[in-house]
Amino acid sequence: MLPIVVLCGAELVNVLGVTVVVPALPAIADDLGTSGELVVTGYAAAFGGLLILAGRLGDRLGHRRVLMAGLAVFATASAAAGLAPSAPWLVAARCVQGAGAAAMIPTALSLLVAHAGDRHARAVAWWTAVGAVGGGSGFLVGGVLTDLAGWRWVLLVNVPVAVVLAIGVATTVRPAPRQPGTGLDVAGGATVTAALIVLVLAVSANGPAVVAGLAAAALLAVAFALVERRARDPICPPETWSDRRLTSAAAVALVNNASTGAAVVVAAGYAQRELGLSPSAGGLVLLSFNAAVIAGSAIATRIASGRPARLMTTGLAAIAAAALALVAATAAVPSTATLSAGLALLGAGLGVSAVGSTTLGTSGPERRRGMSSALINTGAQIGTAAGVAVVLALTGTGGHHTGWLLAAAIAAAGLAIARPGATSPARRAGRLGAC
Repeated sequence: MLPIVVLCGAELVNVLGVTVVVPALPAIADDLGTSGELVVTGYAAAFGGLLILAGRLGDRLGHRRVLMAGLAVFATASAAAGLAPSAPWLVAARCVQGAGAAAMIPTALSLLVAHAGDRHARAVAWWTAVGAVGGGSGFLVGGVLTDLAGWRWVLLVNVPVAVVLAIGVATTVRPAPRQPGTGLDVAGGATVTAALIVLVLAVSANGPAVVAGLAAAALLAVAFALVERRARDPICPPETWSDRRLTSAAAVALVNNASTGAAVVVAAGYAQRELGLSPSAGGLVLLSFNAAVIAGSAIATRIASGRPARLMTTGLAAIAAAALALVAATAAVPSTATLSAGLALLGAGLGVSAVGSTTLGTSGPERRRGMSSALINTGAQIGTAAGVAVVLALTGTGGHHTGWLLAAAIAAAGLAIARPGATSPARRAGRLGAC
């Protein structure tokens, strides 16, 4: 149990790394003279762009070794960011911090699954719940630290936390087997990393930069495909793309975060503009979403044990229903209660679907579990960025109802990809045995 707690701690640190800095952005702007946008997007771009490379390195070099390296990079970059004398220094340190997080997450998830054994789904539920706790508490923790100690401690606090996690990993987590290979696919790693970084930046941008960024990302993706065709030991082995369980799980992770990320951003704006709540009061309303993610994760294994595809379809249906309910309920009874209730259903759906997609995606062979974890997290990261960017572009003219309708449409579209013939590994083995 202790290794699971330690490894979930890595997920908590990563999620906090994204959200905890947001309340400190005004103070950072006053002190260093930066708008703060790159402080957030720099971290997200480095994190999302390096996940696949980090997952492959974990498979090849050992997940615990790469996790420990990621913790060291994360701690060092956090210290550099907290002591930053200028805005460029801070942005650069945040990018390195995101790179450290990228090394931590797929390797920690791979080790968690390896330690969980036959409690795979339960461990994944813990992982999902911890992510929700980090997402919900990050704003509060960041605000409190900024008020009491200043914005620098929002970043410096990561240093002792990372040290404690490193000690926990070294003393409680056993190494996982490495995957043999002929060498590291440097060209493939470079092109896929560049493609993903440009894609995350593009979907987070505005105006013509979006089109230019998407075009550049597409060209880099083509270059990556050409490089992989000739690579002796490709960074993404061919069986990765032919595994319908994994590709479906990654696609559902993208849909999960695109739909719920969009809906929550719209809800935050609705709470302030339509209900007249202060930012802090609006944040408290949003806690119903995070609490429901935890609850949905906890009950996920009980409603469809061993059937991750059912978890995904159930969760996506709940997300779509919640988004539609928010449209109808806020039109009929615009109040804090109706908003909280809709967000709770939305969070429960995300918790159930996320457990299903992560369980399905990490149920493949242990030799490529790092790559599987990386692809799932990459889908989630890009889904968040894309969903939020698109909905903000549309709700500027269409209002909150348009945003929630878009979230419902995204979740409904996900139902078409949530049935990959995703029979659980145990049931599939039983069928083969019967033949």
